[in-house]
This record gives sequence, C-alpha cells and structure tokens, in this order.
Amino acid sequence: MWDGLRTGVGMLLTTATATAETTNLRIILLNDVDRKDAFPGIAAAVAEARSGTDNSLLLHAGDVISPSVLSSLDKGAHIVDLMNNLGIDAFTPGNHEFDFGPDVLETLMAEATFPIVSSNIRNGAGELPDFAAETMIVDLGSVQVGIYGLTSDDTYEKSSPGDWTFEDTIATGQAMRAKLVESGADLVIALAHTSFSEDLALAGNGAADIIATGDDHDLFLHYNGKRVIMEGNSQGVNIPVLDLAMEWDDDDLEWEPSFTVMQPSGEDADMAAMVAAYEQQLDDALSEEIATISVDVDNLRASVRTMETNFGNAASDAMMMVTGADIGMTNGGGIRGNKVYDAGSIMTARDVFAELPFGNKTVVLGMSGADVMMALENAVSKIEDTSGRFMQVSGNMAVVYDRNASVGSRVVSAMINGAPIDPAATYSVATNDFVARGGDGYSTFATAEVLLSADASQLMASHVVDHIRSNGFGASSEGRITFQ
Repeated sequence: MWDGLRTGVGMLLTTATATAETTNLRIILLNDVDRKDAFPGIAAAVAEARSGTDNSLLLHAGDVISPSVLSSLDKGAHIVDLMNNLGIDAFTPGNHEFDFGPDVLETLMAEATFPIVSSNIRNGAGELPDFAAETMIVDLGSVQVGIYGLTSDDTYEKSSPGDWTFEDTIATGQAMRAKLVESGADLVIALAHTSFSEDLALAGNGAADIIATGDDHDLFLHYNGKRVIMEGNSQGVNIPVLDLAMEWDDDDLEWEPSFTVMQPSGEDADMAAMVAAYEQQLDDALSEEIATISVDVDNLRASVRTMETNFGNAASDAMMMVTGADIGMTNGGGIRGNKVYDAGSIMTARDVFAELPFGNKTVVLGMSGADVMMALENAVSKIEDTSGRFMQVSGNMAVVYDRNASVGSRVVSAMINGAPIDPAATYSVATNDFVARGGDGYSTFATAEVLLSADASQLMASHVVDHIRSNGFGASSEGRITFQ
C-alpha cells in the first residue's frame, strides 16, 4: 500500500499542479531482488503504482539472478521468468548477474522479454553484448525520455565476469547523456548498478537528470534542485516511486519531482502461483539423492566441534577444490544437524542444506603462514568447551594438537602437502564468510586479503552437495587432525 511518509536528504517535496501543457511521468524503481518470495508482493505494488497514471516506467537496477538456493541449482533462470511477468520497461545488469560467468548471463538475458540497457559493459571481443541496447528513448509525446545503463567496474572483485570489461562509469555516463541529448532526449535517466560514491559522482558531473540506482540496498531519495538520486531497499521492502510533472518554458523543460515510498502488503495471485510452482521445483531438487553412504557420517555436535569428521572433511575439500585454494577450512559450529547418518543410508541435498543452514558462502583469503598458525591455535583455544570455532580442514593438511597445553601453544605441528607451514609464505585459504568476517574469534581472517569475496561466490552448501555427489565420503578419520 502507499506509505504516506515522504523521505529523503535535501529533497524538494513539491507536486506541480497539472495543466493542459503538463506531461506527467511516474517512475517505479526496483533493485537487488534475488528472492522469489518477494515477487508476489512486488507485482501487486507495481500494479497499484501504475494505476491512475497515463505514463509510467518500471525500471530495474540489477542484481537478480544470485544468490539463492534455487539459483544455485538453476543458475537464476527462475528469476528471469518471474521478471518477465512484471512488465519491466528497462533493466541494467548488476554484479550478481555475473556470478555464474558471462556465458550464463548471455543465456539468461536471451530469455528475457524485457528491454535491457547497458552502456559500459563490453564482452570478450570488446563489444556491447548482443542482449543489450546501449541507450533507449521513450516517447511521451511532448517529452522524450532517454535511458542508459551502467554496471560498476567493481564487478571484477564482486563477481566472475571472466574476460568481460566495464568502461569507466562517470566518463560513460557523461558520453551517454550527450549522445541521448543529441538524439532528441529531453530528460536523461541513468539506470545504474553503482556504489553510493559513484551515484554522487554521476550527479555531480551532470551525467543524468535522474540516477535510478541499485547495489547499496539502502533507501535513498534525494533532489538538489537539479538532479535526482533514487534507490530502494533490496527485495522490494521499500519501493521508491518518483512522480514528475514536466512543462515546457520556451525551449527549456521544467520539472518538479515528488517522491513516495511503497511497501508491498498484498500479493498478485498469478505471481504467487508461479512462485509456488518454483517452491515445488526447489523441494523436488532438494529431495535429490546425492549419495548412498558407505560409512557412518557422524555429525553430532560433540564430534564436529572436537575432532576430525568425514562430513567436515567433505565440506573443507569442497571449498578448496571448487576455488583452487591452497587450503580449505570450516568451523565445526557451522555444521548443525547433530545426528549420525548410518552406513547404507541415503543422503539428499536437503540433508546437506540442513547441516549447513546459515546460508554461508565460500570465500578465499590470502594469508601468511603465521596467520594460518594463529587460526589453528584459535581452533582449539576453547576445545574443552566444545566451541564451534574448532576447524575441520582439507585433505592436504595434517595438524597435531596438544589439548592439554596452554591456550596459544596447542599446535604441535601443521603440515600442508607434506611440508611444514612456512610462516613467511602466503597461502590461499577457502573458508565460509562467517569465519572470514572474524566470527568465532578468527580475527586473523577478518584482516586478511580477500581473494574471492562473498559477493562473488556461491552458497557453501551447494559446493558441498556437488562434492558429495561426485566423491561420497571417506573414513571418519584420515589423519588430518590428531591429538597427542
């Protein structure tokens, strides 16, 4: 329903009185919507926003196909299908559109029935991708509205664009505004998946009249008398709506903005039915039998937090192998099933997601050997309390502990690929994003160089499912972790 609160920073809250010469336009902005459950409410809100107005534009500022459990299985195809039923007038890709690589992006965008505009993305051949237009103009009769699209170049760090490139956002924005004006545009919109600082720079450099943006996930509505910046929260929690009343004064187009924030309350029945079908698809996928277990798999809380386990081994190996890292490590406290799977039983994908329920993602850090040793000391610093910080490690590691030694001196030896960890060497360490942020006391991880960020990665549980499907389980103890 309409939220009567009008919000913003330095925002002019005026609504022009319509006259015979006034052209009205309502702009509805979505950004950062990757959860299918959000779509029924969004669809209902969009329909309400579009009612009672002759001219409206539904814009989407990107980040849709990832991350989610179902996207880890279908690479985001269901999100594009849901978006095809929203009536989007223009979409620009965000960094998460590259999470599965540019080939998947091209495949998905070929399935889109909505217009895609992108001005600074270049494919491996240095060309604008086939699925996108560089600019577009919407004809409102007396007013021509130009739109161009931008994707921040930090996609290199946040995602997996391969050999695709991103031209400078500010320079591109200025060039696209000039191009659109030359082509007859009277009002220019930058549809941008860019950071807050880039948004301010686009406005400050006059790259557009309206910057409709995503990426930050923050509700922000701003008008300084010349430019508008607008962004909504992720998942359509707060949807910004901009009403423009435009009039010509000789050769000058004058316009005044009025902002409203929508908070979805109802649901669109057709969209809800589509989401329900995808819920069933996800349920079917999670019911997949990924392994018939040949050995007992002990995931009891007391086991995963105090000793080597074969599930912990599989999880650590999965992260190491999928990323190509030197080491794989994951905290036992993130394994939550607290049960034993008997030899001969069947493990499903749902079992793995139940064991790893926090939605953690696989990340890779660059760490010195000295910091790796500090992390291993932290792993057993509270082993007597069955602390969740106890680390399960990948198969190329062999760590010997003395649990009776004083805290900080419990690592007797630590080997990687048969050689002692070199304190001066640098290792790439795959772990989960909770630990990487410094969770469970891993302060050395929090300050490490990020080689693969959570934004650029996928769900750890999906990686573990794939690993178990291909490799099953080994013995409960392979000598990775021993105590003297």
